[in-house]
Amino acid sequence: MILHPQAIEEARSAFEWYRDQNPPAATAFQAELERILESLPANPRRWPAYELCTRRAFLKGFPHFVVFLEHEDDIEVLAIVHTRRKPGFWWSRLEEQP
Repeated sequence: MILHPQAIEEARSAFEWYRDQNPPAATAFQAELERILESLPANPRRWPAYELCTRRAFLKGFPHFVVFLEHEDDIEVLAIVHTRRKPGFWWSRLEEQP
């Protein structure tokens, strides 16, 4: 699995916000994000198609989703998105493709 550096930072930022507000929620957020990320490679098409040939996987109990690309033999996570964040903020990450 490939994690875009900004997706890592988005996950870290969300975790830290939850940790500052409610430490048990931070632990639950981290566990749910890990569950989603671990599930992606096994069945990426389980998740609905999204914008620009991506897919998205919603975190249960949190207003976040994971935007990812399915490659022939790998998964690339482009963003960890809060549902109230400006739509499409991550689109430029697709232009960074090799």
